[in-house]
Amino acid sequence: MTRLSLPFLAAITMVLLSGCGGSGGAQTAGIDGSGAPVASTNSNGAINGFGSVIVNGVKYESDKAQILINGQLATEDDLRVGYQVSVSGTITDGKTTAEKIEFVPTLVGEITAIEPNNKLLVVLGKTVHITNDTLFDAAIKRASLAGLTVGQRILVSGAVAADGSISATRIELSSSETLQLTGVVANLTGNSFNLGDTNVVYSGAQLINLDGNRFTNGARVTAIGVMGNNQLQATLVIGLNKTLPRNLDKADIEGFVTRYASATDFDVAGISATTTNQTRLENGSFNDLRLGATVEIEGSVNANGVLVASKLEFEQVSNNKISGTVTGINLVTTTGIISGTLEVDGVVITTTTQTRYEDKKLDLKRFNLSSLLQGDQVEVTGYSTATGFVATKIEREEADDNDDDTREFEGVISAVGPDYFVLFGRKIFTTPETIITRGDDNLLSLTAFYLIALNQQIEVRGYQLNGEFYAAEIELDDEDQDDDD
Repeated sequence: MTRLSLPFLAAITMVLLSGCGGSGGAQTAGIDGSGAPVASTNSNGAINGFGSVIVNGVKYESDKAQILINGQLATEDDLRVGYQVSVSGTITDGKTTAEKIEFVPTLVGEITAIEPNNKLLVVLGKTVHITNDTLFDAAIKRASLAGLTVGQRILVSGAVAADGSISATRIELSSSETLQLTGVVANLTGNSFNLGDTNVVYSGAQLINLDGNRFTNGARVTAIGVMGNNQLQATLVIGLNKTLPRNLDKADIEGFVTRYASATDFDVAGISATTTNQTRLENGSFNDLRLGATVEIEGSVNANGVLVASKLEFEQVSNNKISGTVTGINLVTTTGIISGTLEVDGVVITTTTQTRYEDKKLDLKRFNLSSLLQGDQVEVTGYSTATGFVATKIEREEADDNDDDTREFEGVISAVGPDYFVLFGRKIFTTPETIITRGDDNLLSLTAFYLIALNQQIEVRGYQLNGEFYAAEIELDDEDQDDDD
């Protein structure tokens, strides 16, 4: 169940959502009273963890931060891992302190369709894509699309693509009486506009962050209200077009490229950005920078309010997944964030400062790698590099969520033998009873499977016996398959 209520007061006066423009951000000696230089910073992305608040791998001390949810004052207890937030603050002597943390849910509404094979659902006409990195609240059993049904009201936080679809980073059940829809304004009149196929009536609604010429066709907004006469009767409309402060010392944003003209003129999550000859690229090249690409940018903001990228990193797709028992932990502290390596049934997994953590066993708020114990049951998702498995998400599971003997794996087969294949360096054996499917539940024989197995993306459900892993069911990712067996 979502832990925040969304009654929307008619008189919200303190809201300053998503940063109004302005000057400032240059270093100023002693502004914090210490005499040390102070720099300004801003991060936009999903919460990775707490202790205090970690966003995009940056630890923000949040004890004195103003926290706003839909413009209303809230507390850190109301925030959750996977929420897409905007954080503004300062950097002094290497310590980053949050002044304001803002969260606006992407969607709140009833599920009207679920497509497990396509890993998506539909809410208020919006397509919501589910990935290995999507976090499902503990109240959703099972923690996947299988735990949801048509008609349930849910809260979705995620990254919005240029086509209006959403890549969910967190999904919760919601008891809110109001709906919430995010999109791009079209067909704007004096009392209504469209968000996709939904007509929104805003006469009498409070408008936030939509002063001056901000409320136009093409503006990104979220509308909150109730459905009546097949229209969303909005009580509150919040502008989401983000303008970073000019001359900002440090900014870090992640999301979809939502507008692309060239490598020197594009938007990420609605924020204007550019690259230079000095921009360092990771996991891709300028040829990969296009509309719809998922990136993270670090840099500073120039006098025109444009984020100048010092680093542009293309998102690694999380194709790996393993559920099992923690068999080893090695801790390292980097920039105040605990990371290191984790062993799951002997598979070594590296964590980073951006690995997301969720505790579904004890519901620890400040849960991280150091909270885990040998013998804990976990599900880990991530991606493979030349040096091994890198975790993007770690969830500690309740004891009854994962039988001690059952295992689930997802990844790319790196080697095959006469009766086994290799994932993450571990052999997984097949037996005559192993069921293998491809595409629309088309059955494959073991012989046919081993002919095409190498380098295939697969999902495996199996069990452990005498220290070895055996596959009970194997499903090949149809997108990666050739047409003939």
